[in-house]
Amino acid sequence: MATQRVPKPRSPNYPALNLAAAIGAVKSLYPKVGRGEFTSADAARAWGYKSASGPLRSKVAALKQYGLIEQRRGGNAKLSTRALTLALRAPASMEYTAALGQAALEPPLFRELYESGKHTTAADALRQHLIVERAFTSRGAAQVIEVARASLGLADLDASTSGRQEGKIEAKEEKPENQPPPPPKVHMDTLQIPLPGTAWATLTGPFPLTEAAWKQMIVTLDAMAPALVLRPQAEA
Repeated sequence: MATQRVPKPRSPNYPALNLAAAIGAVKSLYPKVGRGEFTSADAARAWGYKSASGPLRSKVAALKQYGLIEQRRGGNAKLSTRALTLALRAPASMEYTAALGQAALEPPLFRELYESGKHTTAADALRQHLIVERAFTSRGAAQVIEVARASLGLADLDASTSGRQEGKIEAKEEKPENQPPPPPKVHMDTLQIPLPGTAWATLTGPFPLTEAAWKQMIVTLDAMAPALVLRPQAEA
């Protein structure tokens, strides 16, 4: 009697590449395929694979999970607007930042870990959660922790929470052009003004002064000079 082979346990699907590696794959693919449709063979040539091997399928699947590849009719694929943004926009731009945050939260597992706060828990506690509650293998749990933390950390989502809604990072409100700067805050302050020798004069007022107020103060001091300034006595 033949022995029935027991299938090996498999972990749930998750991106095999972290987000930085996925963006790198897009940047090497874009010069070959542009905005048009491409086949698996086109992707294999762009990435240096000889055939549609397991590593190629894994990379394509990861890009799909980050929302960087759109599936087209007939088995072809196309780079998404998000992928083009990450490949072509400056990393400091608001468009790039928004696309990065959206890509990091596109995989459902990564979004779940982020929104529950589990992505910041201790690695051992997170590994137990993935094995017990999400049916990951021990090896799969270790790999997904590494990939998820690298991807969420790259997007720096915790620093952008106030501008994020449902995984979309909103652009900061731009100030209208030619808008005058806000007036400086006025506060009472005391200034110490050095005099010849070791003496100091003290000036108290609501600083900073306007230019008109400063000029008025100088005029007033000049008018008070006869009473405040010691004049040398004329020789007999």
